[in-house]
Amino acid sequence: PRYFMKPGIVRFPMNAETEMEINLLSTMISLTPGTLILDISEDRKTMYIHVMYLNDPERFVRDTKTGLERRLLEAIR
Repeated sequence: PRYFMKPGIVRFPMNAETEMEINLLSTMISLTPGTLILDISEDRKTMYIHVMYLNDPERFVRDTKTGLERRLLEAIR
């Protein structure tokens, strides 16, 4: 079998500010297949995500920011 895995760690700058927003965002990202939240910075502005199929880190961050994070924050704010 051929494996298409390209694992990597992404530094994800967050717009989420409150504990609830960060918790919901991390839960939603973890539900995405092949992703795992590793850590959140002490200043709560950056999330570190392990991605199993990471072809383009910048595209992953852009798609997650515009797709998932933006929609989530619009819904709860």
